[in-house]
Amino acid sequence: MRAPWLVIAATELRLILRNKLVAAIALLVPLAFGAVFAFGGSDGDMPPPVRAMVQIATLLAFTVYCTATTTLTARRQGLYLKRLRTSRASTMSIVTGLAAPLFVVVIVQAGLLTGVSGVYRGQWPERPWTLVLALVIGSVTCAAVAFLTAAFTSSPEMAQVTTMPFMLSLIGSTIWVIDRPSGQVDWIGLAIPGGALAHLTRAAWGESHLVAEVLPAAAVALVTAAVSIGLAVRLFRWEPRA
Repeated sequence: MRAPWLVIAATELRLILRNKLVAAIALLVPLAFGAVFAFGGSDGDMPPPVRAMVQIATLLAFTVYCTATTTLTARRQGLYLKRLRTSRASTMSIVTGLAAPLFVVVIVQAGLLTGVSGVYRGQWPERPWTLVLALVIGSVTCAAVAFLTAAFTSSPEMAQVTTMPFMLSLIGSTIWVIDRPSGQVDWIGLAIPGGALAHLTRAAWGESHLVAEVLPAAAVALVTAAVSIGLAVRLFRWEPRA
């Protein structure tokens, strides 16, 4: 017998692929943006860390955050979440099953874009583990914020509006980090959504001091993830408002 979260994850993946708009947001749009930055311009136009930062931010914003917010709102509206809540599956199994397909997709997308950029540009990360760390923590954070945003989203159509503030802050913070030398990124820059993740992504190319700069960024990213999870647990609604 398969674990409950695997059954939920398989069902969720089928539902995502069945909806052409959601599937495009989760699969095609992030890859299209990533491909533009992978192949566009000459070698000197955009350094590898900058290219990777924009690609990771795009993947997290679209594949995980936007898609999760839209699907969670749709599942709640269709009472699917209510049925899951009254089943034998635990809350952890339900949450894991709902988020797992998007985690797998974003990891595959990031690996594909990093590999393509590495082969095409001949530039590979010196510290790939910081890139993986940024992707894992970022995926968990964006999924938690998606649950939080879905709590204030009444319909899948409204998700196009309610997701904009966090998406803009995520992309904006990435641009902010790009424009500052690694040694000048302060605690405020790390605390804004995506700032620490962008810094960890840049650190993959050895541009940041490991102890003085990378570890604080990882700590801030973990704290942000923990706060996001706590707020999502407290505020997420499993049933539509009466």
